[in-house]
Amino acid sequence: MSETKRTGLPYAFVICLCGILSMFCVGAVAGSITAYLPYIIEYGGLTQTQGSSIFTIVCLVSLIVTSVLLEPYYRRFSYRTGLALALAGAAVDYLIYSFSTGYVGFVCGALLGGVVYALAGMVPVSIVINAWFADHTAMALGLCAAGTGAASITIPMILSALIERVSLPGVFRVMAVLMAIIAAAVLLLLRDRPQQMGLTAYGTPHSAEQTTAPAGRDADRRTMLCMLLGILMLGAVTGGGYQHVSVLYTVAGFSDLQVSRMLSLGGGLMIAGKCLFGVITDRFGTSRTAYLFFAFLTGGWLLCCLAGRQSMPLAVLSVVFINLGMALSTVGLSAIARSISSEQGFGRAAKNFQSFTMIGSIAFNTIPGIIADAAGSYIPAYWIVTAITLASLALVAAAFIRYNKKVS
Repeated sequence: MSETKRTGLPYAFVICLCGILSMFCVGAVAGSITAYLPYIIEYGGLTQTQGSSIFTIVCLVSLIVTSVLLEPYYRRFSYRTGLALALAGAAVDYLIYSFSTGYVGFVCGALLGGVVYALAGMVPVSIVINAWFADHTAMALGLCAAGTGAASITIPMILSALIERVSLPGVFRVMAVLMAIIAAAVLLLLRDRPQQMGLTAYGTPHSAEQTTAPAGRDADRRTMLCMLLGILMLGAVTGGGYQHVSVLYTVAGFSDLQVSRMLSLGGGLMIAGKCLFGVITDRFGTSRTAYLFFAFLTGGWLLCCLAGRQSMPLAVLSVVFINLGMALSTVGLSAIARSISSEQGFGRAAKNFQSFTMIGSIAFNTIPGIIADAAGSYIPAYWIVTAITLASLALVAAAFIRYNKKVS
């Protein structure tokens, strides 16, 4: 049966577009909140501590909802309806921000933002993509994950373009309208499975991703525990380690202009890394791709340990490696979950991986600052980050080896 519309465009790519839009909303509500923080602090008269707590609240609520409510939510609603409702929540979230004048109002927005981040995030998007793509699945996941990176680049641009022309509440209302339009588009276009439209999944299962998962069985308990510990450590370094890179180089003597340019470069590289992870996975398989991107992360952290030399080329190279390696914590989680689980177990594995990543991030987020206060530099913290990354790699590799032995 043909899977093409009258335009000749495979409908699976329309589904992929819906995934990109969903992840853009998630990035706008949660990942890009740091772009708003300086304006929120000034507009609402918040203290620095109150401002910092907003992002922490988003993360904590997201962790709780992902762990406890995500599965019951999508048992109650289809992925089409559930994603559309969650994205409509993103519009409401921005409206709450637009009417907030103090800390309590912004906390309410953060609470809803955490719910949106969990319910419209990578887990449900991954499940839908997995149903629609018989091959090139990892590439499609990479494109969807790149939506959050696109938000991190475009949201500051929207802010800088509009903040001087309209008030901060006005900017939030513009964003609310944009989120509502995206929610409506997802409701109109998304379908959970191709069979609902009389179609079959796009492509044929012949890529490396399919051939390297011979049995399609769920990993046993020990293998999954080993993988979860590795994912927990990965969350620690891609959360706390990544968040402090700009401070590391600022404290090491780099100018604000140099650091801002490196961060701008990093945003584009993070998008490229997510897409690259998908392309390489489809060609060479998940485990080999994961090892490569662990190498990127490790190399980036090691170069961070050389920040005291104040070498701009080394600093730029560290940003390149780190932002490429960050794909492990997004599309990488879905690809790994897919490679060690059955179709029925994929959703639970992806959910658990996301939860453990967030736990690691929250637990480690303040550690680099504590070490810097004690040592007078962030460099010792990045030696620890490097060691944790290597430990994560060892655990993930051990889980892959054990799983392959069990299914062979």
